[in-house]
Amino acid sequence: MNAALPDNLRVLVPAWHRLLSFDLPAFIHGGHYYDPPMWNSYPTALAISMLYDEYGMRQYSFHWSWLLRWGCLGMLLVLAAGILVRPRPDLRPVWMTCLCLAGCQSAITVAYAMQFPFACNQNMRFFAQAFVPFACVFGLGCGHFCQRARWAGRRAFSVIFAAFLLGLEDLYVCLLF
Repeated sequence: MNAALPDNLRVLVPAWHRLLSFDLPAFIHGGHYYDPPMWNSYPTALAISMLYDEYGMRQYSFHWSWLLRWGCLGMLLVLAAGILVRPRPDLRPVWMTCLCLAGCQSAITVAYAMQFPFACNQNMRFFAQAFVPFACVFGLGCGHFCQRARWAGRRAFSVIFAAFLLGLEDLYVCLLF
């Protein structure tokens, strides 16, 4: 599909690199998912599309845009903890089911993304079915930070959550008022 694109839209990075890399500086910069740095990292473009939709962080005069970016990055860390850390035995069937459902839907989204690399926001509709399993895994990650990680984990989670909420409040104040 890449060969059919005009020269200025071709992605010259191998498909495996686009699928397996996360461009942290591009994410922190808060660009738009159509920006050229995002073309080389589909997970970065997908995360930006998921978190900010069509709104690039540069086009609005946010007071605390850095809080939203770091809060979102922290929320992705909590999600990673929910995916990677095995929960207690009574929650393992839920955890395994959520991982299977999220993995299958993620594979469908990745297959679609390989065919249409510049349609990140439109690709989110194929990822919508994975939101419920990812929300459950996110809840398990929250539980891990709040129960297993003791006081340091609780404080880290509180800082992440507060940064996310303050940044989200700033986003909505700038967009709505």
